Amino acid sequence: MNLLTQYANEVAVTIERFGNDYNQFIHDFVFFNALSMPIYQFAEQTLNLSEDAKELFGDICWHAIRGMRNLFAHAYGTMSPIDIWETATTDIPLLADKINVVLNSNSHILDTIADGRKG
Repeated sequence: MNLLTQYANEVAVTIERFGNDYNQFIHDFVFFNALSMPIYQFAEQTLNLSEDAKELFGDICWHAIRGMRNLFAHAYGTMSPIDIWETATTDIPLLADKINVVLNSNSHILDTIADGRKG
């Protein structure tokens, strides 16, 4: 499993553990923080994807992913809970599906991710 897949899976497991409930998410700082970290790490990993790898994914808005990563890193306290929730429940699952398609056909492209660990 590469790190993109790992962090996407951590998002899904966190939602499964705490429940797919936005109201609980916004009122439970542990849930909020537990869901935020793998989203941040997912976005962090995308920063070092090659242009060739990014092209394989099609129409993903890499600029938006980088922007969210920057907010997590530099302005976490100002993050919009609804944006985090929608990213976790809608965007990350869609990205995970695209990653799995790419991995199944081009696994060598994503073997080494940002921190150098093998997927």
